[in-house]
Amino acid sequence: MYLFKETFIGLAKLVASSTAGLVISSKNVANHCDSQQGVNEVISLVTQCALSTSQLVTCTKVCASTIGSRECQEQIIEAARQVSRQVDAVIDVASTYCKDESALMELKNCAKNVTDTVYQLLENVKSSNEQIVYSSSMLSAVQRSIGGEQPRSTLS
Repeated sequence: MYLFKETFIGLAKLVASSTAGLVISSKNVANHCDSQQGVNEVISLVTQCALSTSQLVTCTKVCASTIGSRECQEQIIEAARQVSRQVDAVIDVASTYCKDESALMELKNCAKNVTDTVYQLLENVKSSNEQIVYSSSMLSAVQRSIGGEQPRSTLS
């Protein structure tokens, strides 16, 4: 279980790292906005994205030890969805107010990095349940074998 916990926390930290890149890129985009309203909206939304990422990291740290729990999985999934929604909002607003194609392309690449790492985290949440079930059935088979019982197939 320790390996699962460290994997989830590591992936959440990767989301945070890629979000930091998005924040830096958003500041560049804000410098190329054609109005003060655009600057304010981009900065506000990327700040919300950073806060959502912080909540995802915190949630992952709290829930990683009990990732087999459906409630914990749902909390991480919802926190990850919130990050993805915020990333989309940053891109939408930046595309509206910034006409510098180079800055927008850099921002979109950073956004893709965030969504890719969020996806990796979600895939691990999904597969953790399968791995936990498999590990539990293997442990039961070993325990039966030690106790003198013939182990049943764990692959059925």
